[in-house]
Amino acid sequence: MISIIVTTYNGAKYLAAQLDSILAQTYTGLEIILSDDASTDDTWAIAQRYAAKDPRIVLIRHEKNVGLHANLGGALERATGMYIAISDQDDIWRSDKIEKQLSLLGCAVGVYSDSALIDAAGNSIGFTLFESLNIKPGPDITKTVPLFFKNAVSGHALLFHRSLLSMVLPFTDDFIFDHQLALAASCFGGLQFCDEPLVYHRIHGGNHTNAGLAGESARKQAIVDRNAERRTHRFQQQQRIRYVLDRAPRASEALKAHGVCDEGLLQDIAEIPAEMARYDQVFFNLRLFNLLRKLGSKHRYCRKLRLTRCFTLAKGARWRRR
Repeated sequence: MISIIVTTYNGAKYLAAQLDSILAQTYTGLEIILSDDASTDDTWAIAQRYAAKDPRIVLIRHEKNVGLHANLGGALERATGMYIAISDQDDIWRSDKIEKQLSLLGCAVGVYSDSALIDAAGNSIGFTLFESLNIKPGPDITKTVPLFFKNAVSGHALLFHRSLLSMVLPFTDDFIFDHQLALAASCFGGLQFCDEPLVYHRIHGGNHTNAGLAGESARKQAIVDRNAERRTHRFQQQQRIRYVLDRAPRASEALKAHGVCDEGLLQDIAEIPAEMARYDQVFFNLRLFNLLRKLGSKHRYCRKLRLTRCFTLAKGARWRRR
């Protein structure tokens, strides 16, 4: 049994096309849980119509809006499948998505892929999500440390073992759920990559994520305060490191069976969040710099922790280059 989780909120315009693509999957052993977050359009009526035609569809409805993470988390708790796939309400899946991902699992805890981008009308934009975000697939991009800096895993293109839920639920609102799933998977079992886009990811400006990819003007970079941007990035990395340190002990035995967590890595990152929190108190945090350099040299896949990046992260808020 594969559980497919469809979260909806005012998605009537595109929902039918996505449900059609899910019901057309070549792998038919599916449980489809659709959880609606108090939509005010025709989303619920469409969901009811499809559920009446296919008994594999289970419906959940919230009377009041609870937000993406609570809506998704509640649906995931209802899932009974060994593996779980999360679906956006406005995408279209390739008919062999589930079958292809299952064939690639091996000993990993999950499989992810790139996505082909389409516009509101369903026409190809001409490039993939990875190309738009400058993500170059490779065996190391879903390792734990690279994920502190950038996430390459989209929830809509991920199939994962249900044991991951022991570490990620309940979701934190500090950062998006698919990044949380990716970090959990990086600690236990890792992820396989499918080199074919298995999802047509619709960009229409109303997306919960990646909405900035809609339209040429939205892709232009605004003028930003580099110090403020650096401070924000550091805070985000601090959150993700704390997440791994706090959540790894929650992993179930079933999740640990996918692969042993790198306890050495957990020890090496244990002191980093506290040093990052001292950002506004020092000109240059030499202790943080040395911790990052040690991490980068000790773990072969920490290529993002080059000397220049360690130096940048160790800069204080009032540091100015002369």
